[in-house]
Amino acid sequence: MKVSSLKRAPLLVVLLLIFSSVGWAGACSSATLATYDTAGFSCTIGSLLFSNFSYVSSESGGGIAPTDAGVMVMPLVIGGESGLQFSGAYLASSNQTADGVINYTVTCQGCKLQDWLLSMVAGATGTGSASVVEVAGGGQSLFTFTGGGTNIFSDGGPFIPASSATVTTKDIGVSGGTAGAAHLSVVDNLWSTPEPASLALLGTALFLGGLLLHRRLREG
Repeated sequence: MKVSSLKRAPLLVVLLLIFSSVGWAGACSSATLATYDTAGFSCTIGSLLFSNFSYVSSESGGGIAPTDAGVMVMPLVIGGESGLQFSGAYLASSNQTADGVINYTVTCQGCKLQDWLLSMVAGATGTGSASVVEVAGGGQSLFTFTGGGTNIFSDGGPFIPASSATVTTKDIGVSGGTAGAAHLSVVDNLWSTPEPASLALLGTALFLGGLLLHRRLREG
């Protein structure tokens, strides 16, 4: 009996290691960006793992940009896309600017990212403008748009499938120009959501566990 128990010990260790890796990061929840950009923070939405958050804001001429504590982050699942919504008040009038740069990494666990959707809720008058610029790792520009006088801008496009993308720049900016005003309140960033990674990892764990158990039984 002791020998049999010793033989099973490696199997139990392997299974514990495999299952402990499933759901290592908790599910994303609504919180301020100050929570998300805490060192070591990560969270998941289905098969997507979000990590390595950082944020820098700047203002000029009296424009208003929120701090990380003034930006709310909320998980989103819309159709076949999942991601995060960032909401905060970026305001600028004539000769003013306000800017925020959010960085993070999104990883598709056990799958590949297929496409994305980037959108914002903003408005502008006169020479004012609002924009969001997003660039992924390797210098690939995902999407850029600028506009004024309309409430919602939204678009997406082809994306080279990859297991991970580091969003090196999500530059949120408003400018009043020489004689105008602009505001931006919401930015949504959604990614494709293939088969949930938790199920894929679970299947792998069960397969490996069964294989190891079968071998142990044959040897015993």
